[in-house]
Amino acid sequence: MAIAGVTAAACLLLLDGFTRKSFCAILGCIGGVAAAGIFAALVGVATPLNGFNMSEAENLLLYGGGAKACTSAACWCAGCWWQPWGR
Repeated sequence: MAIAGVTAAACLLLLDGFTRKSFCAILGCIGGVAAAGIFAALVGVATPLNGFNMSEAENLLLYGGGAKACTSAACWCAGCWWQPWGR
């Protein structure tokens, strides 16, 4: 959200200057990005889709059970992908 806010502010202030219209456009952009982020988080909580809750993925989890691989999205987001597998 910070990147969208800074980008919107920089672009609109460079294009239009410090006007009421550019200020409202910046707030609208930041508000829209915040609303989209909140909606995406709510949908993510309501429908936990990660690819591992499908029937075909059960076999993959059973085959790779001894390989201590990260299977959750949170683990991938935390940076597990760069660590050596098998730790």
